[in-house]
Amino acid sequence: RIRPDGPGGARLHIPSGGWHGGSNRINYGSTLGNVLYADLQARGYQVSVGQIGKLECDFITRKANDHAYMQVAFSIAERSVGEREYRPFSRTRDAYLRFLFTLDPLLRHCDGVRHLNLLDFMASGLGLEDARTGGSPLDNGEKREPSQEKSPLNEAFRGLVC
Repeated sequence: RIRPDGPGGARLHIPSGGWHGGSNRINYGSTLGNVLYADLQARGYQVSVGQIGKLECDFITRKANDHAYMQVAFSIAERSVGEREYRPFSRTRDAYLRFLFTLDPLLRHCDGVRHLNLLDFMASGLGLEDARTGGSPLDNGEKREPSQEKSPLNEAFRGLVC
């Protein structure tokens, strides 16, 4: 079941500026979700917010006949965060691709979910369909540093995590 979350189904958290609950903590997950949403739309994907049962799925994407479920988090280094981010995928009953995007340099694949580094994915220019054919160099499970690509967006995020 797909539900819109904002104008035109966009899931944008811009009004909050990335600040979380009035505290002094920045919610990087929402900011990363905005960045991924904009990147996928620029690549020609239709992006919706979805639910799998009672669990929210950050995004469901469509392009031609390819569909994918996506979760976005700053990091899943904490076990509880990893469990929370992988949980919606356990409810899927179809063969759509499933992705978890984080800024983690060490990627952890679980139950067919492809865990990708968001900066590497964006810098690669590869589409989600490349992961279906196994052509993605991002899905090899090796430890690697975030992309050295010198795009303004990568430079901005490098400033956030250093």
